[in-house]
Amino acid sequence: MILDQPTRTLEIILGEAMATSNCDIVACYATSALASGTSGGTFTTAVAQAASNGTTAVTVVPAPAGGAQTQVNEVRVHNNDTISHRIMLRLNDGGTVRIVLAKTVSAGSDFLYSPTTQSDAGGGIQADGTTITNTAGVISVTYGTTANTAAEGNDARITGALSASGAATTYAPLVSPLLSATTQTAPAVVNANVTAPAAATSTAVVQVIGKDATGVKVEVDGYGGTPGFAGRRADGTQAAPTAVAANDTLMQMSAFGYGATGFSAAFRASYNIYSAEGWTDTAQGTFHSFFTTAKGTTTTSEKARLSDAGHLLIGTTTDDGTNLLQVAG
Repeated sequence: MILDQPTRTLEIILGEAMATSNCDIVACYATSALASGTSGGTFTTAVAQAASNGTTAVTVVPAPAGGAQTQVNEVRVHNNDTISHRIMLRLNDGGTVRIVLAKTVSAGSDFLYSPTTQSDAGGGIQADGTTITNTAGVISVTYGTTANTAAEGNDARITGALSASGAATTYAPLVSPLLSATTQTAPAVVNANVTAPAAATSTAVVQVIGKDATGVKVEVDGYGGTPGFAGRRADGTQAAPTAVAANDTLMQMSAFGYGATGFSAAFRASYNIYSAEGWTDTAQGTFHSFFTTAKGTTTTSEKARLSDAGHLLIGTTTDDGTNLLQVAG
């Protein structure tokens, strides 16, 4: 990128306030006395360093002097904070601001801007780790790295081939597992908004955020088969699973809401499926429970239950063992 006017600077701004630590910023660039639109001459290299200031912009590459130009080689930001940040590199042209690059970066990870290079002959490495190569007329694209290091955020590795000259269009991606305890930090975030999301709950593995003022949903399509959603529960560990015990939660669908200052600390409505007994391979009873929160309170409690015997209990959790409908209160 070239800054060719004395009104143009590059700046870094975060989408969120700092939690505990500012982000480190390092910019590498070169300046020349050449006027805009000319080539040749000598560039003098320079390195600038700064710290982020939350949602206040920080200038990382200053404007060139009148009649000169600045060539920006690289801008790096390391997220020293304990939360993820939406990091935005912006061009500020006398108060008119344009986004150059924006990425959500997890705690301890890095943001990188550098000029994109690609070559029909030998290929190139993109700023986000994408490799483009051309071998015997076949263009190959590799996105991410095998290791899926923390610096790559939530990117997974994708490789594939495209026929030459944009002609047709075979693309067979190979995608590594998205999450692994040794290669990826949960949660994986799918964010349709520009700003960084609110922190996910501590047990979240995948967080999905819809656009402002737009509904969000997860769709599962089935063709010739039944789309579905299933929860599977085992006790013990993944390496050594054990049978579920009586009253274990097998699956839960719950609802949280935003109050005056933040999301509720716990669910305020929920549909749960429980084991009705300690499971064996031949005894696997279940029951269903429905939880709600009364208006004007934050106390959530079970309001209805469908027992393992098919008895509907309302206002009670004690099955009399006889009546199909049991109402208390």
